[in-house]
Amino acid sequence: MPDPTGYEMVVDLPLGPVQPRRFLDAVSGIPGAVDSEGVLRWLNGLRWRPWACRDLTVGADSLCDPEDLTATPTDECVDFAHQLPFRIEDAATNTVLEEKDDGQAESRLSARYARQLSAAFAHELLAGTASGGVSLSSEATEPSVTFGTAAQPIWNALAVLEAEIAERLDGGVGYIHLPPGLLALSITYYGVHLEGGQWMTPVGNVVISDAGYVNAPEPDGEAASADGEDWVYVSGPVFVERTSGQIYEGAEDIERDTAEWRIHGYGIIVFDPCPVTAILVSYDIEP
Repeated sequence: MPDPTGYEMVVDLPLGPVQPRRFLDAVSGIPGAVDSEGVLRWLNGLRWRPWACRDLTVGADSLCDPEDLTATPTDECVDFAHQLPFRIEDAATNTVLEEKDDGQAESRLSARYARQLSAAFAHELLAGTASGGVSLSSEATEPSVTFGTAAQPIWNALAVLEAEIAERLDGGVGYIHLPPGLLALSITYYGVHLEGGQWMTPVGNVVISDAGYVNAPEPDGEAASADGEDWVYVSGPVFVERTSGQIYEGAEDIERDTAEWRIHGYGIIVFDPCPVTAILVSYDIEP
């Protein structure tokens, strides 16, 4: 029991270290999204022409006349993709007397914002609820490799997804988005390993693990994952931009000795839709 005749010491516990190689650690900024004067032009949204997922045309002739070439141009027919920015925010309230002068509320909000920012971005990549619905779950199409309808063990799921990456990107590197628990299984049962500071599959695709991938939303038209399962998504390269978190003091009520502090920032995520696929994965390693 506290000593009723004295005063308890007040301390702030640190949040502690963060997991390495999260979503924001693995992705790149958007080329050209910030102009030469530092203006964040992406705050109005972005549009880009996606790369089409298509194979080269192969013909029988070894030395043909250019007039006989049969490939059909398709890049000009690919519609522009659009993406909107989204807001990230947090808030706290406490007593004016305890918090107003020592800056603890602001420092706690800043620490919490920095800790959870990657998970917020990772979840928005999958769900798209704040950025207009354009997300991995809205764009994913079923793998062409036959694998059955039940949730797959991690080793089979990754094999199917890597075959799909090869088919859709024709040798390009794919991004596999795994929740932390499935990353641990993929290291043991599939050979995922660290290479150059990044998790990689034996084939050479990038694996990203983030807390924001836990309980991933299902692809449009599919059933939600059950207990002991998670949807796992694959994409091509993903690019992001973000602002720093800005803190401001909100409502203050001196009579009730309460004050409110808020922090907010903005982000945007862009990717090409055509490589996106998903598969339901079981945490059970047996087929």
